[in-house]
Amino acid sequence: MDTRVYLLSLLFFIIGNVCDSYSQTRIVSSSQKTKTSQNNSKVASGRFYVSLRMITDEKTRIPIYSSIGVENKLSRVLTSQNLFRAEKANTKGSQMWYKLYTLDGNYLGYISNLNFNQCPAPVAPVFEMVKVEGGTFMMGDNSDPSSSPVHEVTVSDFEICKFEVTPYQWIQVFGKKSNTRNISWEDVQNFIKIVNHLTKKNYRLPTEAEWEYAAKGGKYSKGFKYSGSNNVGDVAWYNKNTDLQGTKMMKPGLKMPNELGLFDMSGNLWEYCQDSYNYYPEDSQVNPIGKNNKTKNIVIRGGGAVDDADCCLVTTRKSEFRDYGTMTMGFRLVLDSRPKNGTVSKRNK
Repeated sequence: MDTRVYLLSLLFFIIGNVCDSYSQTRIVSSSQKTKTSQNNSKVASGRFYVSLRMITDEKTRIPIYSSIGVENKLSRVLTSQNLFRAEKANTKGSQMWYKLYTLDGNYLGYISNLNFNQCPAPVAPVFEMVKVEGGTFMMGDNSDPSSSPVHEVTVSDFEICKFEVTPYQWIQVFGKKSNTRNISWEDVQNFIKIVNHLTKKNYRLPTEAEWEYAAKGGKYSKGFKYSGSNNVGDVAWYNKNTDLQGTKMMKPGLKMPNELGLFDMSGNLWEYCQDSYNYYPEDSQVNPIGKNNKTKNIVIRGGGAVDDADCCLVTTRKSEFRDYGTMTMGFRLVLDSRPKNGTVSKRNK
């Protein structure tokens, strides 16, 4: 590395520390430099794991690559929280540099010992799943323009998490220093990819149709407005019974479950769906999913602890940026029982 590249990397590191304090990411700051270098010396002779997160500009959505001193090839990869393997490369100037690889072993580039969070090997979280027998239901609400028209939808069998994924389960994958707030949809996709790599299973986010079918109680539905009751306070944490102001999630399972035994489908945290946000069709659908167009926002469901009761309705839907999360966002996973080559009809409107 010549002097210009080294100085540029050092400048990027200093600017990155300023970005870190604003964005609440967990990139190592200059005040942690000595401690980080000591930690890295313990693993310099072997392979280990690092957790990284790219900062994006809040207004333009453009990644701020200066927060991490790495090669361009790696910078193009780090648009969200992710996990990598690392091994010592050599010393360049006053810094140690490490080669980074995907979990599958594909080489990505170099990173300095000043700019990553070392973490233990990822552990596959254990999710308590509920089997949902497929069926046909009426999806939507004609009184809400964003949820109309009501249309017939059929979904296949699937399994869904009984509870929302917890910060502890996130830390099992990305380590204690990882970002457990402001988790974006893209962060979740990386989480799922790693969990599937560890478990050899096919976890994913629920489609919007699966989410609404499960929230309504599946074939056991009693037609409640909220997930499990017509009284929102029985089943949901929302702005009338919390004062969290979006700072954390409530402990799961404290409210009543719905007809399927699922907790917090209404309230607590908005939940990501797999779909891009699209208008509903008028005709009947089988296993629909909004076309995954990267230029579009994604669907969120269920409402959160800072929202009013209307947001907690089982039919309410909103959209969110796929690369930008807030403290009110969460998710639960689905274990797909369909073959990977199964037919899924798409809403392309």
